[in-house]
Amino acid sequence: MISRWFDRVRKLTLVGVFIFLFAAVSFCLPQEAENDECLRTFKGHKDMVLSVVFSPDGRYIASGSVDKTIKLWDVKTGKCLRTFRGHKSLVHSVAFSPDGKYIASCSGSWLVDKKIKLWD
Repeated sequence: MISRWFDRVRKLTLVGVFIFLFAAVSFCLPQEAENDECLRTFKGHKDMVLSVVFSPDGRYIASGSVDKTIKLWDVKTGKCLRTFRGHKSLVHSVAFSPDGKYIASCSGSWLVDKKIKLWD
């Protein structure tokens, strides 16, 4: 289950976590309770992924990356449905609105961007 996955990630060293995030965004969904096989891998970011969130209805995933983009993924197919561009720095965090219609993202490094953006 997801909790077992988080326990494994928590045990990794900081370097291990960065290597894990850099390789690809992989999600093992709760349905895999019978085994520890990953159900879907989402590939498309060109750099480390820093934030991942499920939509309120569970049909989509949004991810934010060091590559300055936000990607919207279809959970069933693993396909990237849309790439949002506009941040001038890495994307720290993404979140869906409660109704799932919008994605909020924040980015910034010490001197660049430091903005929250809302996407439709």
